[in-house]
Amino acid sequence: MITDPEQPSFILPVKNGNFLKKVIPDTDPYKPAELRSLAIVSDGPVFPVGFEYNSYSHDIRNIGYLELDIIKGVARWIDFMGITEEELFPDRRHDCRGKDLIKYDSAMMQGDEVCFFCPGAKTTSVNKWGMDWYALLKTARKGKRKEKIIDSGLLEEIDQKKRGVHGVFSYSRQYAILTPHFDSDEWKGKQKLFELSTREYIDMQMPRGLAKGRIVQHIGNHFWVSSHNEDNLYLAVCREVK
Repeated sequence: MITDPEQPSFILPVKNGNFLKKVIPDTDPYKPAELRSLAIVSDGPVFPVGFEYNSYSHDIRNIGYLELDIIKGVARWIDFMGITEEELFPDRRHDCRGKDLIKYDSAMMQGDEVCFFCPGAKTTSVNKWGMDWYALLKTARKGKRKEKIIDSGLLEEIDQKKRGVHGVFSYSRQYAILTPHFDSDEWKGKQKLFELSTREYIDMQMPRGLAKGRIVQHIGNHFWVSSHNEDNLYLAVCREVK
């Protein structure tokens, strides 16, 4: 864990390593809970950590919360949870919700609340069928209180086009950076920003030479943008102009 860019990194031991064994009954020793890469932003000592568990192959459908104590030089697990599609959408028709756990792209921790960007709950191939839905969810750490800030609705009921959007929170905590999964829907493959304070979508105009660039992150008033041609991959830093 890097605490200061001018200081060397160091490892914090987890003092309650058996916690996950207590909250996750290991019914199948060949399929234990496994860490998966989750894009995270946090303004405090608690960090959401992504897990794959219980036959959901390669998807993040469970979240563990790890609390870091830099002064004492230790870390500890404090929670583990998953949310079913049925719990998230109690108002939907019964045949349009399931008992599968929802998936997670990214998380942003602020105090005891956390925002998640969730690319549906479907267990079949997104590339083949498209996403079933996507949502930006705000909840308490244990998932007991939920507010759907973005709710795409049931994408499969719009028309026969495949749809889907992924979301990553900016390090500035100002935006959710939204990237469509397909180029064939109404987004035409173009990214959008969702401003978290105003809850408005923003269409971006890239600088000359970066028309096909992809926003990677936003820090301060600068965007990090990746772009490529047939031979090279570029990373550019662009100043935000409103």
